[in-house]
Amino acid sequence: MIKLRILPLLLLVAVCGLMLGADAGSKRKARQIYAAGVVAEAEGHEDRAYDYFKRAYELDTSYVEAAYAYGSRRVGIGLDTLQTKEEMARSLAMMRRYIEKYPADLYESQMYGYIASQLGNVNEAAAVLEKTYILNPDASNILVDISEVYSQGGDLLKAVDALNRYEVVTGVNPAVTMRKISMLLASNDTLGAIREADRLIESEPSQAAFLVMKGNVYDVINKPDSAFQIYLQAEKLSPESGMAKLAIADHLRQNNDSVGYDAKMYEVLLCEDLGLEQKTDLTAHYLQTLLTDGSGTARGDTLFSVLARQYPHEPRVLDLAARYNAAKGDLKTAVEKISYAIDQDPANISYWQQLMMYQASQGEYQEAIDTYARAKEHLTPDAGLKGTYASLAMTAGMHQLAQNTFAEMITDIDPGLRTDTIISLKDLNPKISLAQLDRLVALFTSLGDSRHEASDTAGAYQAYDNALTLDPDASMTLNNYAYFMSIDGGDLQKALELSQKVMQGRDAENPTYIDTYAWILHLLGRNEEAEASQLKAMKIMEESGYKSGELYDHLGDIYAALDKWVEATEAWQKAVQTYKDLEDSDDPALGKIAAKLKDAAPKAAKQKQTSEPEEVKE
Repeated sequence: MIKLRILPLLLLVAVCGLMLGADAGSKRKARQIYAAGVVAEAEGHEDRAYDYFKRAYELDTSYVEAAYAYGSRRVGIGLDTLQTKEEMARSLAMMRRYIEKYPADLYESQMYGYIASQLGNVNEAAAVLEKTYILNPDASNILVDISEVYSQGGDLLKAVDALNRYEVVTGVNPAVTMRKISMLLASNDTLGAIREADRLIESEPSQAAFLVMKGNVYDVINKPDSAFQIYLQAEKLSPESGMAKLAIADHLRQNNDSVGYDAKMYEVLLCEDLGLEQKTDLTAHYLQTLLTDGSGTARGDTLFSVLARQYPHEPRVLDLAARYNAAKGDLKTAVEKISYAIDQDPANISYWQQLMMYQASQGEYQEAIDTYARAKEHLTPDAGLKGTYASLAMTAGMHQLAQNTFAEMITDIDPGLRTDTIISLKDLNPKISLAQLDRLVALFTSLGDSRHEASDTAGAYQAYDNALTLDPDASMTLNNYAYFMSIDGGDLQKALELSQKVMQGRDAENPTYIDTYAWILHLLGRNEEAEASQLKAMKIMEESGYKSGELYDHLGDIYAALDKWVEATEAWQKAVQTYKDLEDSDDPALGKIAAKLKDAAPKAAKQKQTSEPEEVKE
């Protein structure tokens, strides 16, 4: 009996011994795998390191080093499944166990504090960082992290106090002072902000930039006159300082002193403490302001000449010169300047694209096409340059060239897609991004437009169908498909259904799309509905400042169908004027409108005469 009772006990001990042995083995294995992860990380193989740390943690969840390594990496992985609130909290909990065991570890604690604060655990982040600083008193940079955590939590007083503690160790620091001033101003402590600026000035009285900073404080608290006097002090202290002169120039601009502003900006551009990039940006902003408010270009020409004399061969300045001249309408000079920029920097795609656009704007489409060929000798065209090339080829009537380029751009995104047949979603690369998908829809639509321009109706419809396979709600595709089907004499009912889908979608207020819908209604003989829709399109168009002779032309046709000849004549006259305003005087539509006006004139005159007695009687 005794033996029988001892046997189960011995078996239990043996089993427990096996379990303990297996647990110890898992711990050893976890440490080996963790070490492999450290090596992989050092070699730059982050994906491999992640897998190692994950396996180490799963083998031994009590192993805090693996828990921290795995948890911190889970936070950084952009998978929706790992970015839920619950999973982020789980990742942080993995890291917390390491911090609790090794609170003096500087990097790990700072990382934990940052992640905790980003997840909204501001108090915990601050507590961990404060404890880490106590254990690492020489690591004063932790105080900057502590300040940011308090600031994120809305406790600006504690945030400022942390930076004060930092400056006790490091001394007055301009960047820290600026940060404190911004927080004090946010707390409405204007006196405290001014005191901080004064402390900075006292630390180094010869620095004009510190005076400018104090002037900026006065400007923010709406004391511009005081700010201006301080800027003048800064300029007197350092007459060659571009920063002080720029602050004065901005003050003059805000007070509408254009003469003083121009003179000071002239001085700013001569300052040697400002670099090329700063001067170019300042000049670009100045020129844009002049062009926008209609001040004329004489002032801009004078100022730009200062920059051009300083940097006559700099591509950045030549680029600005090209843009400026193009904005003024001097495309010949724009071509010349951007060509010089290309000579200096032939690998810059933007310069080649600008040159092509300037050439096309002058009607030099073949030159623009040739420019693309030259660009390919110096660089590999990106999607933007290819798109410009295809669009210009299409405008120039080089339809096959345009279609080949659109097809090439489609296969650049997804080599498995064909453009000569109907596709299905099964043909699409499943790893494609949403941005790439949108791009494919736009390219198939452009391909359809190009084919339609080339009178390849079947090919155009095939391309539109492919675009709608990828995005059934693509507004532009639906609109173009519907409109071309209507003017081709195709299935008007299908065209109406396509257009109605646009009217039910996100772009239902687009006047061009409403015009398509109204036009199809007109062709179906539903002219009262067409009139209501077209008038809505006209209202949106006129309120937005957008101009279209075609929309006025269609309105005239709808009025004519309703026997409203006076209104039709007025609409067609507006169509003619709009075409002329847009410098489309050679558009073939003008001849057709002229013929309609001639035919409508007697009918409109008769209607007007008929209505006049009634108006007199009233």
